[in-house]
This record gives sequence, structure tokens and C-alpha cells, in this order.
Amino acid sequence: MQEVRFAVEARHDYALEVVQKQRTAKTLSFEPSSHSEETTEEAETEPLIVEETHDSPVVNRPAALLGELGEGAYFHGSAAEMKQLPDSCVGFIATSLPLSAEGIATTQGKCGDAWKAYRNNLHAVFVECKRVLESGGRIAVALTDTGFSLKENLCAEIIALLRDELKLLFRGEIVWGKSKSSVGAHAWGSFAKASNPLLRVVTERIVVFSKDSSARALTVKERRDQGLPFESTLSNDEFLEAACDHWRIGSVSAEEESFPVDLVKRLIDLYSYEGDIVLDPFAGSGSTLVAAAASGRIGVGYDADAQNVEHGQQRLACEVGPLLRRRKKYLQVVSLASSAKDIARTALEEAGFFVLESKKHRTAAECVLFDFCIRNTYGQSWWVDVVGGYNSVNPGLADVHAAVEFIGRTAIASGSEKAYPVLALTSALPLQGSKAQKALAVLGADRLFDAIDLLDPSGLDRLAHYGDGGAQQPGFWAAAELNKN
Repeated sequence: MQEVRFAVEARHDYALEVVQKQRTAKTLSFEPSSHSEETTEEAETEPLIVEETHDSPVVNRPAALLGELGEGAYFHGSAAEMKQLPDSCVGFIATSLPLSAEGIATTQGKCGDAWKAYRNNLHAVFVECKRVLESGGRIAVALTDTGFSLKENLCAEIIALLRDELKLLFRGEIVWGKSKSSVGAHAWGSFAKASNPLLRVVTERIVVFSKDSSARALTVKERRDQGLPFESTLSNDEFLEAACDHWRIGSVSAEEESFPVDLVKRLIDLYSYEGDIVLDPFAGSGSTLVAAAASGRIGVGYDADAQNVEHGQQRLACEVGPLLRRRKKYLQVVSLASSAKDIARTALEEAGFFVLESKKHRTAAECVLFDFCIRNTYGQSWWVDVVGGYNSVNPGLADVHAAVEFIGRTAIASGSEKAYPVLALTSALPLQGSKAQKALAVLGADRLFDAIDLLDPSGLDRLAHYGDGGAQQPGFWAAAELNKN
């Protein structure tokens, strides 16, 4: 199992490596541009159409800036004037719009003037965002539900602002399907009657734009030669999911319902390089900064509320460490450039199993599909299910929905004529005491032969043991549970 073992043995201190790259990077040296103090006043007037200019450099990462930002920075103040950032220094911008005009520190706009003030302030902020964004850099804006009165206009207004006024290139729209538990209160209108039913909002739109061109500035070789960020951090499995325009990602806490860390991490992996500066002009509770730090990027946030800034800094101190540990394994798979099924097939063959063609196999019940049917040299057979891919959002059997689907397939297969034991190979095992772990326990060791993490050395040892004709071993199942059989 040399190929799989190599990935396991090649673990490195990911966080230390990223910081080292950020501090030793060779940079293009340009002077930061000056700013007029009239930015806020301009926001209170009608927005102007921004003419296309190409005077600023395509990529600008002064060493002094990297030293000041360190591993990330959260600034108290309006993003309508980002004095700390020079032109063309940001690789990616991810943000969720504030819920009100007051959320971006406007001093005007009450009653009927609120929407005008809100939009004008957005214009001022996004003018600054365009200035600091690299050529070819992307900006992703999550359009938070602001209520029925603005919902019908918000998406169209933002697209008009970014595409028509700021001349950014529209790159697409992602539909984010939130968990129903995070939706909150809802007015049903005419409940169960056709007179005036209202739709329950369980999705949000994320619109994506780029500056000047579709591709990032400079080729990978040019970026590498100039000491600029150039390494992508997407696994094959993650890319296949992220390249679809419908994402299902739930929030894990009430404070991140509007912009979950897992959602931002996927955006960051899809649209930026390791070591890029990632900006959130409306950083709020700091989800983007947490996601950036956990992804090896330099997060920069702005917020007009001092309490948000303080809370975001506390989250950075508490949440980044566990996320970095989870990401180490994810990056091992990125280095292999393989999918979970490819890694599973290699592991099975190296463990001594004969693997039937790598296509879906039906059980005798004709309604259950498994990825492989395997046999060892002693004639013992198993169904093998590769559960989940390598992605940064609830991978493998750690995802309760994936676990429940697997339980259903396994339960049906156990009642068929060809009732082979089922072996689960997965990108991540559930945590002890989690809902997924408790659900899997219902199967018992007689139906679920074993569940193995494909990058866990002890799990791969058990797999080799089974390939050599060995009996069930403790691992996923405790010894006491195996003795019940």
C-alpha cells in the first residue's frame, strides 16, 4: 500500500508552512494609492459609472503589507475607505451583504430613504473592492434574505451595480440550499389556500464576478517565478461538487447562519490560491476570516461595529486550530490528485483483494448498488461501499445524511440472497457520540463488517488483514461488539 501510505507519511505542519510562504514571498513592489476623504460624501450622492482603467498593477503584494497583515487582520471601520490595502493586492473577495443600511455605518437613510442610502453605500464599498482586487480576481456576494419588501429587487440591483456600473464580469450564480432548521420564522400567507401563499426562503443566491478578465492574472509559472501565490487546494471530489451551481451546506451554529465557515471555505478553495489575501468588506462575526486562516490564506475583514470585530477576533483564536487539523488530511488527497473511489480501489488491490470491474454492482435484490464486489484469495467476498468524497464540507460517514443512506443500502442488502458482509471505505469516520455514529451502531457488526478511513494507517492494516483471510478486528467496532456475533 505504498501510494496510500506515502500520503499518510507525508504529513507536514500545514499552518507553519503557509505562514512561512507568506513571510518569505518575493513580491512586486508598488506604492499604495492615496485616497480622498470624500469617499463617504460620495456615497450619499447618486453613484457614478466607473470607467475602465488599467493604470494599477495586475498583482501587488508589497512585503510591508504582508508583514503588517501577518496571518490575518480585522479592521474596525467602513470598507468604503480601505486605507490599509494598496491597489490590486487582494486575490479573492467573499462577503454576505449586511441586513440593513445601518449595518454599513451610514448616517442617513430613514424610512423611504433607507434603500437609497443602503445602495449608495454598497456602491462606495464595491468601488473600493474593485480597486484592491487583482486583475482576474473574483468576488462572490451572498445575497442575504432581507425580507419580502427588498427580496424582489436585491439580486437584480447587485448584478446591475457590479456588472453595469463597476464593469465587472459576471461569472455565474450559485444557489445555496440552507438547512431548513436555519431558516427561522416565516409568514405563510394564505396557509393551504390558493389566494395568497408565500414562499418559504430556504435558499440564497451567491453571485460571482471577476475583474478585467476571466482568468487570474499571470500564469501559474509566472506566479511561481515571481514568488506569488500559485497553488490550488481543491481535491477532485471537492471540485466536482463545487463546480455545480447548487450547494447544500448547513450552518453549525446560530451566529454563522448567514455565512457558514464551510460555505466560505468552499468558495475560497474554488476561487483562490493558497497564500492569497482574502477580503470580506462586511466581515460581521468573522466567518470569512476563520475560513481563510483555516485554508492557508491571509484573511482581511472590515466592520463598522466594534463588537463584531472583537467577537471575530475571539473566533479566530478558538476555531482555527481544529479546522487546520481537519484540513491536513484533506490536503493529503489534494496532493494525490485522485478521487475517493480511485484511492479505495488502489487500497483494496494492494491489500490483496480481487476487485471486480470498477462500476456499480447490484445485489440480488436488484435495488441496491455498491461500488465494488471484492474477493480475497480464500474465497471470502464482500460488498464495498465508498461513502463520501474528499471535500471540506462534512466528508464521508461524518455526514449524517450520507450515513443514513448507507445504512439503508446495507440493511436491504443483508436481506438478499447474495448477502455478503458490507465493508465501508470512507473519507472520514463519524466522531464518537455523533448522530452519524449512533445511527451506524444500529447495523451491528454482523451487517457492517468494518468501516475504514482510507488514510488511516491502522484501518489500512485491518484491510490487509482481511485480504489475507483474517477475521474481524476491533477498530470501528469495539471488541465487545464483535464478541456478540
